[in-house]
Amino acid sequence: MLEQALATAERHRLPLQRMYAATRMGGNAWLAEGDTAGLLAARAEALRLGSVNIVHTVDGILVLDGVLRGRYDTARTAAAECLAVVRRLRLAPRCATSSWRRPRWRRTSATVWRWRRRWPRSPSGTGPVRRRSRCASAWPAPSAR
Repeated sequence: MLEQALATAERHRLPLQRMYAATRMGGNAWLAEGDTAGLLAARAEALRLGSVNIVHTVDGILVLDGVLRGRYDTARTAAAECLAVVRRLRLAPRCATSSWRRPRWRRTSATVWRWRRRWPRSPSGTGPVRRRSRCASAWPAPSAR
């Protein structure tokens, strides 16, 4: 399927689609066989086209490859270089504890707190206070139980 996308992009002279197809094919080859040649070719193509996101995505994959192969020093220096550029271009969050990484219970409690501020509880504590509109017929009459 990716080969067809690459052939179609080449046939119609679509460089960005060609680069995306080549990047995905290189990533698949890296996952299946551990071969980084396709990723390096896709990175060179992305660099030629000026696609900074793809260049740094491939750099991140190559850092992961270095870690998985046990080349920790090489991976550490490559990661530091990549992270400095990514932060400068604001492609990554500034700190690792940004709001989307908060524990789920904190996100949930903040959401509940916002809901409670918006919908105050009734004096009996059974549910939100109903506010009547100017029109008296806007709310149905409460049922007698």
